[in-house]
Amino acid sequence: MASGEWPSRLRMATLEAGALATKQYAWYYAMKGHHRSFDVVADGCFDVRDDTHDQLYRDSARPTDRQWRAIDKTWALTLRKNGRFFLTGYRTGASSTCAADANGWKLYENSVEACAADGWGFRRILKKYLSPNLSFVWSDKIGPGLSTPKVRLKAGNTVGGGAATVFWKPALKRSNIQRYRVQRKSDGGRWKEVELKRPARGQTDAYVKPDAGTRFRVRALDSKGNWGHWSYSSRRQAAVKGPAGTTIAGTVGTSAVRSKRVKVRFKGRSVAVVARTGPGTGSIRILINGRRVGVVDLERISPNRRKLVWAKNFPRRKARTVVVKPIGSRERVDFQGLFILR
Repeated sequence: MASGEWPSRLRMATLEAGALATKQYAWYYAMKGHHRSFDVVADGCFDVRDDTHDQLYRDSARPTDRQWRAIDKTWALTLRKNGRFFLTGYRTGASSTCAADANGWKLYENSVEACAADGWGFRRILKKYLSPNLSFVWSDKIGPGLSTPKVRLKAGNTVGGGAATVFWKPALKRSNIQRYRVQRKSDGGRWKEVELKRPARGQTDAYVKPDAGTRFRVRALDSKGNWGHWSYSSRRQAAVKGPAGTTIAGTVGTSAVRSKRVKVRFKGRSVAVVARTGPGTGSIRILINGRRVGVVDLERISPNRRKLVWAKNFPRRKARTVVVKPIGSRERVDFQGLFILR
C-alpha cells in the first residue's frame, strides 16, 4: 500500500478494500502448494516478487496513519470463494465508473474509488468485485484493531506529569477489549512503556518532551488472550514558547508590576497556557487571532506550578496568534509559557 498501489489520498473504504486485497494476495503465494517454481534467485526461493509482476514494492516506503487504520480494521478478515482461500488481484484500472470493470477476481482502484465516493463500504465493494460465491471469514485468534491514537492538550495537566492526553477507540464496536498497552518514543530514543492507571480505558495522560518529536503506539488485548497489532499516532513536536517565568500583573516582593500582556505567534494543532495557580492569584483572558476564546481564574486553595490552566486543540496545523492578558492589576499572575504541539 505504501509503495503507491493504494495511496493514502483515497477514501477510507477504498483503502480498506485495498488493504484486504494486498494482504491476501501475499498470503496466497506464501501458502503451501502455491509456490511458483520460477521464483528462485541465488539458489533460494521466495514467494512474492518486488516488481510489477507481483505488484510494486518499495522497502523504503512507510504506511501513513490512514493506511494503518485500513490495515488494522481488516487484519482479522480473509475471504473465501466457494469455501477456498483465493488470490485477490488488483490493478489501477481504466474505468472511473463504479463496478464497471468488476470481474469476480480483481479490484480496480479507479472504479473502486468511484464506489467509495458513492458511499459504499469496503464489504459492499469486496462483495461486488469478488462475487459470486464469496464469503467473509473473521478470525477469533487475532486481537482487536484500534483507531489511530490522537494526541491533545488538556487543561488541568502539568508539563512534567503528562501535558497531553492520548486517546483511541476500537476499530470495530464489538471488540470485547480487556486492557490496553501504550508506549511512547521520543526522537532518537526507544519505545518506553506508559503506565496506565486505568488499563481498560481508551485514553491516558502522557508526558510529551518539549523540543522533541514524540509518537505513541497502542495495542489491545481481548477476552480470549489475543493481542492486536500496534496502532501508531502521528509524530507531534512539542515546544514551550513565550516569556516563561514572567509576572504580568500584581506584585513582586514589595514592587507593583505594571500590567502587561503576552503575545506569541505559533504554528501548531494544540496550544495551552501554563501558569501558576494558588492563593492570591488573579485571572487571565485568552485571545486567538484577536478573538476571545477563554477566561481563567487562577485562584486555588493549594499552589501549583507548571500547570496547563487552559488548552485548545485544532483540526489543522496552521499559524495563529495567541494573546494572554491579566484581568485587573492588583492580583498576581505568573505566566510560565505556552505549551504547543505541532
